[in-house]
Amino acid sequence: MTEHLSKRLHQLAAAGLLLAAAGAVIAAAVLPLAGHVRGLQAEIEQSRDLLGRFWAFAANKDKVARLARQSDDAMRAGIFLGGDTDAVRAAGLQALLTKVAEAHGVRLRSARTLAATERDGLRFIGVQAELDATTKQLQHIVMAFESMRPYLFIQSLQIAPHDMHGNGGDELKARIGIAGAVAANGKG
Repeated sequence: MTEHLSKRLHQLAAAGLLLAAAGAVIAAAVLPLAGHVRGLQAEIEQSRDLLGRFWAFAANKDKVARLARQSDDAMRAGIFLGGDTDAVRAAGLQALLTKVAEAHGVRLRSARTLAATERDGLRFIGVQAELDATTKQLQHIVMAFESMRPYLFIQSLQIAPHDMHGNGGDELKARIGIAGAVAANGKG
């Protein structure tokens, strides 16, 4: 009986060794293969995501073209300052400032170009002018700038009485800085 038990024990040990060897082969061959498959699945998922983005882009192509046309239409509608260079734009802005002032009976004493500034993706060209005007004339000039195209922005306004001795005159000395925007691509 011990002989039978010993034989049985040897068979179980051999089967255990066989299972262990099979497990080692599986671990050595199958596990790296499973890791490679997981890596390929991750690549496939990334490719699907990229393909989805391409599909979304293709689906929005017409919308992008429409927005580009609207942007061009806005530039043609006179929202931005016209001109090919900043110097030409500043000269046009100064001429516009002079025209508005003269339309309200005011003569400019002086005008100068301000340094161009960048803000929120737009470039602003500015002009500062000094003028003598009544309160009413100045009010009309400011309203004209606020309601015209191209859109103009009053950056600064300094007002002082023309007669510092307080003789009751309505005449004011004013220094006004206005600016207009230039499209992001520089075309006005």
